[in-house]
Amino acid sequence: MVKTRWRRLVLAGLAILAIGGLSGPAVSYNFNPATRVEAAQTDAQTQTTKLVVHYQPKAGDTVQRGVYVWADGLDGKWYKFTGTDKFGQVAALDLAGNYAKMNFIVTTEDWKKDGGDRTVTSAGGLGEA
Repeated sequence: MVKTRWRRLVLAGLAILAIGGLSGPAVSYNFNPATRVEAAQTDAQTQTTKLVVHYQPKAGDTVQRGVYVWADGLDGKWYKFTGTDKFGQVAALDLAGNYAKMNFIVTTEDWKKDGGDRTVTSAGGLGEA
């Protein structure tokens, strides 16, 4: 009787493996906390957030500006505008990381700002202003 139950369990397990598992892809578990933290950090670093900033300079303004972008608690970086549309200049940026809120200033590399700090919230990895 014990051998029969054992055989049934083994056959049921083999059948499950043959059809691809119970549901979804196989999952491996690593119980080393340090490795899990590193994996979570790596996953966050591979995600991107797209930020699109539209900017219309004042009439006759020929100063070459760009966008200085940062997220709360992180250092920022200055980017050139990447193109134009019917409104004016556009910066379409793919930022490493997953951000719900990003901040930006329209400025030159030597900090001749046009306006003040602005904040954009993103939904589904996209923020647009």
